[in-house]
Amino acid sequence: MSVIKVSDYAIGDSSINDLMTSTDDQRYGFHQSSLTEWNTTTIPEVAAGTRFENNGALYKVTTDTAITGSPADGKVFIYFDVSELGFVMTATPPTWADDKQGWYSGNDRYLPFYMTKATASYSDKRMLLVNSQGDRYSLENGANADVELFFASDASILWDESEDGFVVDKKFKNIQTSHGIKTTATPTTGYYSYLAAETFGDVWDDLSLYFTEEGTYMCNGIWGTDPIVVIRRLTTQITIKHESDPSSGSSSETFSNGDSTPLGSDMIIVF
Repeated sequence: MSVIKVSDYAIGDSSINDLMTSTDDQRYGFHQSSLTEWNTTTIPEVAAGTRFENNGALYKVTTDTAITGSPADGKVFIYFDVSELGFVMTATPPTWADDKQGWYSGNDRYLPFYMTKATASYSDKRMLLVNSQGDRYSLENGANADVELFFASDASILWDESEDGFVVDKKFKNIQTSHGIKTTATPTTGYYSYLAAETFGDVWDDLSLYFTEEGTYMCNGIWGTDPIVVIRRLTTQITIKHESDPSSGSSSETFSNGDSTPLGSDMIIVF
């Protein structure tokens, strides 16, 4: 059997072994920590009040504690040296340990932080993450390593080393539910995001699948800097009204099948 009951004790038991085992097992992965100087370029200290588990044992930081070590400039991490009961800065990244439920190197647990060191400057302080897919990595990955984060069945973002950031590799679809007010049919709620280079025909292809019946629909969204206020579906075209200046009325654009005109500005529509 791969699953066992640990908390096998009751009121009146004279042995505390089961209670101690349950307490120890509940602690695995526990990490409530913070750094000083988070919003500055000063080298941080591990803040007083930090508590964390390391190899099953619980530790508490009672006063702001200096971090030792002199790694080379670049991305640096912080680990707890369990043999010295102190914190060390290193350029060596950690490895996720499933059995310990934490970032480790041997028996030394890493704090879930990293930053960029340049001589005496410590900037771009960030946190290490564990994502919902079970893959462990940080928000910023190393050189020449693309990271794909899945958050919908047909949409993803990719880490682009040349851009030093995440980039969208396709339009977002059906990743956010919002409310809409309609005057005729009720469309399926959804979310679309378009880049400026995408075409009027692209918008038609998507929206015509949702707004299948003729009518006028109140929507949320933005086109460039203009709020989108109304979508109107006709037989062979869709009109989107947007307001550059609400006091002077709205402008409108017409979208039809095969229109290769570029949008010119990024656009988001929620309905």
